[in-house]
Amino acid sequence: MKLDIIPDISYEDHGRIFQQITGEKMPSGLVNFGNSCYMNATLHLFRKISDFRKALESYKPNPYGHKIRFLPEELKELFKQMDEAEGRPVRTNKFANLFFELRPEFYGDDTEGPSQQDAEEFFQKLIDDFSAFGLCSLSNTNTIQGTHPLMMPHFMNGQLHLQPQAIPNHLFQMSILHEWHCLEDDTYPVETSKDLWMKVNTIVLDTRGEVSENIQEGLEKCLSNEIQKYTHRFNRDTRFLRKSSFDSLPSYLVIQQMLWERKRVLTEEGEHFVREKIMKTVKFPRVLDLYPFCSSSLKTRLDYGRVLQQKRFGEFEEKKQKEFNNLKEEATLKNGGIVDEKLEAELWSKLEAQAKRHHDEELYRAPGTGTETGMYELIGLITHQGYSMNSGHYVAWTHLKEDYWVKYDDDNVTAIRIEDILNLRGVEDSHAPYICLLYTSPSPRDS
Repeated sequence: MKLDIIPDISYEDHGRIFQQITGEKMPSGLVNFGNSCYMNATLHLFRKISDFRKALESYKPNPYGHKIRFLPEELKELFKQMDEAEGRPVRTNKFANLFFELRPEFYGDDTEGPSQQDAEEFFQKLIDDFSAFGLCSLSNTNTIQGTHPLMMPHFMNGQLHLQPQAIPNHLFQMSILHEWHCLEDDTYPVETSKDLWMKVNTIVLDTRGEVSENIQEGLEKCLSNEIQKYTHRFNRDTRFLRKSSFDSLPSYLVIQQMLWERKRVLTEEGEHFVREKIMKTVKFPRVLDLYPFCSSSLKTRLDYGRVLQQKRFGEFEEKKQKEFNNLKEEATLKNGGIVDEKLEAELWSKLEAQAKRHHDEELYRAPGTGTETGMYELIGLITHQGYSMNSGHYVAWTHLKEDYWVKYDDDNVTAIRIEDILNLRGVEDSHAPYICLLYTSPSPRDS
């Protein structure tokens, strides 16, 4: 089901239709002031992260220091305006003007106005800025009492203190274990190293020209690749197979699909390189299981949660079946002993709706709570429509509730269903999933 804005309908009427379909008030979109769709789409994705919003609401800039410390304050004010706009579009002028002043490279060289930018580069820049300039946990407590899960322990003068952790690190950061296998000498010992990543990439088109059919295949290619590095044994660069795995998992998993291909172009002015879009279809699931991509030590930790998860799911399904049997028995008595297939379907649909509401309540729990299983559920994404990185159009899509999603095409806000999301495949110049936002899933769900 899709709800597009009708040209001559007011935002009030559009909001009423939106609420009739979804049962929720229509959220506000953002006005495109000229090539700002990348910014609008990215801000909608950040706004979906509840703990990030809570950190913004408690943020108070230091009165001294670099002007960039006011960037979270402007974003907090923008989100507040969106909350109070009652479905009417909101302008990003104040936030955008400050951001362009601080990051002029994002404005570009166009004297007629800002130029189109890459949504992922903007996403990463916000993470860097918020990590470096004080957007931390919700608590300023430096004692053990009244702690918050975002507070990181450290020792000073022999005493334990709690130091606020940067909110992007807490939400997105994951530990990656690398194993280096020498391809030129089987006797060379396997080396290990670790990295901290804030997002993970999936490869759409590999170096052999093979296309990844889905995100899982693209992720596998990203985590296993051939790399050259210097070794003392051979006194030269040596070929290694680097096998990577997750050694710790984040609350929110950010996946970037590598949509761009670097190509050489010859013109009258000489040689230069451009990044063209890889026009291939890539499938992605509603639920992503990272267990196969985890290190052995992490798998051991996840095993307990996965067993518990399956047990809870089985108990929930058993309870749902008992409730259905009870409802069916009551309906049978009311209808003189007759219950047709249509009534059975209505009873089952009612229970399914209750199950979806229960799932949402568990899904949007506080970050860091619950048991890790390695399962992640899609709650938002940014798509790109067009042929090149610096042109085309970016759109945000975020989960609303149950099977309802919201499409944010600048100030055009649309209610859609999960089926529409899973059909975003990037065929030709249609919407191609670019940045996916997933949250740790509390229970199994069909992908």
